[in-house]
Amino acid sequence: MSTNDPAKYRCSAANAFIDLSTADDYVGVVGLAGGQAQGWHDPILMTVKNHAILKSTIKQRSLDCLPNGSTPTSDALQKAFNMLAQAAQGTSINGSVILLTDGQPDPNGVEQINSIQNKLVPQFQSQHWKIDTIGLGANNPIAGGPFPTFHDFLYGLSTETGGEFHDDSQGIIQGINALNITPFFLDIFASLRHKSVGGDKMAQTVDGIRAKNFSVSTYTDVLNVVVVKENANISIILKDPGAQSISEQNDNVLISNDDPYYTYFSVNEPRSGSWELDIKGSGRYVIQTLNDESMNLANLTLTQNQQTIADGQPVALNNPVTISTFFTHNGVQATPPDGVDLNGTLIFHGPAGNFSQSFVLQNVKDTRTFSADVEVPASAPSGSYMLTIDATTDSRANSIANTARSQVFISFPEPYLLSSQSQELVPANELVMSKVIHWDPVLVLLYDHLPAWAGFLSAWPLQQSPPLSHAVIQGKVMIEKPTLQPYAPIKQLRVSVLSPNSPSATTVPVQISHNGQFQLLVPVTGSGIYTLQFQTQGQLKDSYGMTISSLRKIEVSERMATPLQEGIAWLFTIAYAYLAFLVIRFVIGVTYPHPSGSWSSSRYGELDGKNIRQAHRTLFQWFFHPDQLTSRQLGMPAGLRFRFLRGGVIKARAEGRDASHWQFGNGDPVASQYTDASDLLYKEDDDSNETVRYTVSAETDEGDSLEGNSFKKGGLFGGKRRDDDMDDPYEL
Repeated sequence: MSTNDPAKYRCSAANAFIDLSTADDYVGVVGLAGGQAQGWHDPILMTVKNHAILKSTIKQRSLDCLPNGSTPTSDALQKAFNMLAQAAQGTSINGSVILLTDGQPDPNGVEQINSIQNKLVPQFQSQHWKIDTIGLGANNPIAGGPFPTFHDFLYGLSTETGGEFHDDSQGIIQGINALNITPFFLDIFASLRHKSVGGDKMAQTVDGIRAKNFSVSTYTDVLNVVVVKENANISIILKDPGAQSISEQNDNVLISNDDPYYTYFSVNEPRSGSWELDIKGSGRYVIQTLNDESMNLANLTLTQNQQTIADGQPVALNNPVTISTFFTHNGVQATPPDGVDLNGTLIFHGPAGNFSQSFVLQNVKDTRTFSADVEVPASAPSGSYMLTIDATTDSRANSIANTARSQVFISFPEPYLLSSQSQELVPANELVMSKVIHWDPVLVLLYDHLPAWAGFLSAWPLQQSPPLSHAVIQGKVMIEKPTLQPYAPIKQLRVSVLSPNSPSATTVPVQISHNGQFQLLVPVTGSGIYTLQFQTQGQLKDSYGMTISSLRKIEVSERMATPLQEGIAWLFTIAYAYLAFLVIRFVIGVTYPHPSGSWSSSRYGELDGKNIRQAHRTLFQWFFHPDQLTSRQLGMPAGLRFRFLRGGVIKARAEGRDASHWQFGNGDPVASQYTDASDLLYKEDDDSNETVRYTVSAETDEGDSLEGNSFKKGGLFGGKRRDDDMDDPYEL
């Protein structure tokens, strides 16, 4: 601060703000001293007595406005928020903060900025409390943070909260000059009252004595004049239309001239006519007026896309916005004065550049309202604009009333709906047609309960229509930069729908895909026009964390599915069912235990056997009975069906007429239910006493049979076998 404000203009600016405050205002102060934020004074009611108390507090706690080293911005804003919350005590108040700083947060600048963005900005937004920022000195870069420079950080902070950013190089005083601080404070004060500051638009210079005349109308209840002075040697005298000097305070006059860098006059019920200011000394000065009028303009009303824009809510660039107001007299709507003209200006100053636009408000026929349609082009910068309306008479010679509003204009990503026929973007003000098909209730039951990941399965059977009575609406999020282009990734996209048969809107789920594309399933309760209410928020660099509302309309027509459509749907459904059946059987075929091991037989001392894995099965059997084989498939005589279970368990049951030839090893007949079976007897006919013994054994994980004397994997067809009781190998 010692470099950027060596004359200590910042304390004079704070004093001027206090002087202008009335008994309806609360003002508190947070200061930076000793490297940390300190609450110098909680908000107090601005009586004349408290004016002096607050000024004295600032002087003492700032050590007569001495500079400090570090800049704990995050802590200071948190303390300011807590002060406002304490003053509000749970009620809604019109709160705001003025942040005056000459450098980025320090220490740990990026960490502080991230804390401000992630924690404090949402808190201020939730209460609709603005943060107006004033940046002094050079616009230094900020490495590694979300904002590239010091001014970008302040600009973003103000824009996100609906406040204004002020750069001391863009004020009434040309060049980087701290003398601009006081006019900035006056602009902020006026904006809080939805007023604009009158007087000089640029600094004047005096070297000796200079007189300045200005006009006071019959509607002026309180005359407020602030003269900002570059040097303490400049003295100010105010004279009324009768050339009488206003030099003594009384019940109707307040004079504040104890500060070296400004003089303030407040006169109740001033005489109308030409007043005079005499300026004596040398240096630059600025005259500012902020009067209270009995004839006023009401606070501005803004509408865009058929929605009223609340104070602090942003509007979109490149979209028409209707601005309207009316005259009031002592707070009551009044007839406009004869010959009055209403002229408006939109002005922007910020890191992205400068912009200004003028317009004229016309009296709406058969009403007392004045309005104008204004469209700020997409090429204009995003940020807080000062919107001012001035009412004048006598060909703009005399100003009788004004109103102002700080308004954020942003190039928002906006949703555009696609035509169902051409898939082209549909202009925002045009209807999108949508046809809804009603399906067979059974089809609805089948396809409406699919899990989200399987939702695509309904696309072919239902020919891209949803199973329930929903309109499928496709769209794309676009942004003007400066031409219309897809926007991704979108930070937030919420949609609610207002149907023609419902008084309230319901939320609609949004499916967002690549390149800004999205799809909605709008529940339909009947044919008619449905209104879609979008809430859109882009990335920080584009929309500064703010959300914009927009409306789109669709016209829905309903009909029953045709027989052909129903037929196609059922063909696909049957095909799905058959395919699902095959998949299930395939999984069973893969996961069920498969036959393995070997069997051996002994007849007249001759050995026989086979590896079970070499048995042949049909594809049908593999799908439906993967764990089963017949005795005939194993190379045994017919009459048995084997089932192979996990853990080496083998069971058998009787099958067919030949089952009567089989017995268990203990002589019991084979039952029709599966029974454990590893030792079996086969008799060719009832009259024969000759039997063949069969031993069936399962395979272990290592490939060996569970029976110690049975055949190895590969069975007898492996070529050679060595028996435990025989020394010589033999060939089969």
